Amino acid sequence: MFALCDKFGNRVESFSGNGGFSFVFYRDTDNKDVTINGTTNVTKKGTPKRATTDETVYGLLKSDPILTRDSLALSLNKSVRTIQRALDKLSQEGKIRRMGSNKKGYWEVF
Repeated sequence: MFALCDKFGNRVESFSGNGGFSFVFYRDTDNKDVTINGTTNVTKKGTPKRATTDETVYGLLKSDPILTRDSLALSLNKSVRTIQRALDKLSQEGKIRRMGSNKKGYWEVF
């Protein structure tokens, strides 16, 4: 582990005591982009921002266009209504389009 951290320039510290151990990994994010779910996200200070529900739904549909609202809600631990709002927003932005029937259809992702 220490060799890999050295290889990639990450600083790591280890601590032990009370019958256990812990590690602290440091990462310089000031000048690096951070990739989350295939999307590069960096805030002004260089710390990663959390992907929005819309971005996450878009990424999941891109990888599996036959996903349903219910399966998306279950996998993201969100309500079906929240997923529907994200799907509506993505549809209005022209990023996705529903093809076929509600039961046997799929999402066309652009």
